[in-house]
Amino acid sequence: MITSETNSVTYQIDVSNAQLPVHFTARLLYQQVGHRFMEDLRQDATPQVKRFAGYYDAADKTPVEIAAIP
Repeated sequence: MITSETNSVTYQIDVSNAQLPVHFTARLLYQQVGHRFMEDLRQDATPQVKRFAGYYDAADKTPVEIAAIP
């Protein structure tokens, strides 16, 4: 079963002193495992965590762009 979840973020940007026109771009990036999560996980020095940490250390950690609006 696939479920759908909606999230909303609102940014308020003061452009009162900006030169017009002003252009904004928003990008949604996805990263499978965050650095802080991995560092916390390393505290559990089980064989499984050590093996996973090795995979994590060798992996490309570049975030993937999921969506963008110009």
